[in-house]
Amino acid sequence: MSVLGIEITKNKIKFAYDTQTTMGNRKHEEKEQKVFQVRNLTVAMSGDTMYRQYLKRYLEETLSEDYKLNEPVDVCNLMDGFFTKYKENKHLDQKEVKSSTMLIADASKAYYFSLENYGCLEVLDSEFIGSGWELAQGAYLAFEKAQSFEENRLLESIKIACQKDIYCSEPVKIIEIDRK
Repeated sequence: MSVLGIEITKNKIKFAYDTQTTMGNRKHEEKEQKVFQVRNLTVAMSGDTMYRQYLKRYLEETLSEDYKLNEPVDVCNLMDGFFTKYKENKHLDQKEVKSSTMLIADASKAYYFSLENYGCLEVLDSEFIGSGWELAQGAYLAFEKAQSFEENRLLESIKIACQKDIYCSEPVKIIEIDRK
């Protein structure tokens, strides 16, 4: 499991995430990236590790250099193509895949995508996914008025989730994208 967050500001799109991979009841250091970049997209995923590997490969094979996310349906269409290609793959546990959630962004917009209900929404300010999402979101909202956390609010929120959720652990990593 994981805790991953995204924050949209006027000038940046920021991703923050923990580095623990949990398989069953065993903890591992992060071997497969929870957040990865393919061409001009950044993808953050919670859920099945093998699913992340296949999705990354699919994006590398199909995306053009200038692919752009204009609206939520673009993410759904992208995922439709992925599922059409991999629906017969016996290595992907469909039950596990359906419990996965994703944050995906280009340099201008970001989206939340749930495989369970196949829903996609544009992220306008912040969003959190993974087992520690409620803790991180609560901390993020609590830090809203604290000026001392203004610059590092996303990072500190993920750190708090790592302290309280057994499926997450530090160090926390950050990826920043300049908005266009």
